[in-house]
Amino acid sequence: MAHKLDNAILKQYLADDPPTVVLLGIKPHFEALSDKEKKYAHYISMASLSGTRINLRQMSHESEAIYDFILALHRSCYGTFALAFVRAVDDQCLHSVANVHLVYMCTYSR
Repeated sequence: MAHKLDNAILKQYLADDPPTVVLLGIKPHFEALSDKEKKYAHYISMASLSGTRINLRQMSHESEAIYDFILALHRSCYGTFALAFVRAVDDQCLHSVANVHLVYMCTYSR
């Protein structure tokens, strides 16, 4: 028996469009640190990045594969996703699909 989701519930599963972006102005705070604190901040940030895959595995079993796919795409076009999609796509409909894909990747990698 299939259940139909109402729009309010369905919206909970959709990504923000455009994605929410928050810029962190850390430079003045980082510059105020002592050399020892800067070194500690560096290593704690590296530890955080090293824990990415652990966090992904805790989200869902497919998260790590999606992350690997996004990284492979990034490597294949040298980080210029938009340029890669524009080169590959001439059709307006496919441009829309490419844009949705980019929004998804940005949202996923937050």
